[in-house]
Formats: sequence, C-alpha cells, structure tokens
Amino acid sequence: MAEVISFANQKGGVAKTTSTLNLAVALSELGNRVLCIDLDPQGNLTMSQGIDPDKCEKSMYDVLVNDLPISEVIA
Repeated sequence: MAEVISFANQKGGVAKTTSTLNLAVALSELGNRVLCIDLDPQGNLTMSQGIDPDKCEKSMYDVLVNDLPISEVIA
C-alpha cells in the first residue's frame, strides 16, 4: 500500500528539504520504494540529487498546468 508523506511550510529555512531527503534515504534503506516530488520553486531537493531543475525538459508544471501524465515526468 502506498503512503503519502508531505512536508510543507511557507517559511523558508525550517528544514523541509533536509527532512524530506533524510526520511527518503531512511525509508529507502529499509527497502521501501520512495518517490520525492519537489514542488519548491527553488528546487533544492532536486539539486541535492545532482539534477539542474532549469535543464529538465518536463516538470510538475507540465503535469499541473498542461495535464501531462505524471508518468512522463518521473525519471
């Protein structure tokens, strides 16, 4: 069964990215399949994985605004 865990806060600098990344790693090391979706305009979670968000051909923007299937943006 899939579960959704979300970290959200309007204020910056409250460890949303750090918490997300650390929890994702911990769950993965326990054998769980993990998908992190970075909706922060700064894209720090994406960049932490060595991906330049400005160079992505498709993004969550395309899913939310252009009705692109999410399967087309999951790498």
